[in-house]
Amino acid sequence: MIDTLRLARVIHLGKQRLSLTDLLSRHGLTQQVNVLVPGQQPHRALWDTAGAALLLPDMIRQLPGEGTLSFSALKKIAGLPVDDERNAIEQQLPLEF
Repeated sequence: MIDTLRLARVIHLGKQRLSLTDLLSRHGLTQQVNVLVPGQQPHRALWDTAGAALLLPDMIRQLPGEGTLSFSALKKIAGLPVDDERNAIEQQLPLEF
């Protein structure tokens, strides 16, 4: 699991409003979420899931790394633990968006 809030805190350093709806608006993704899940609204599981799914790759693209980022690097930025036995493999896998 990747914590989009932790990632947002790195990308939007110093910004106070980092709720999912604020982030989607800031990234220009709100309308896309509404189109993907018509009739849904913020703070409902389906709407929030679609929003997070669109937001994550958009935020990853804003990180340094020229479009490629290993899972290990993302883990360090987002502060997420990785199993030791998978660590060596995941360090080699680029996350391209």
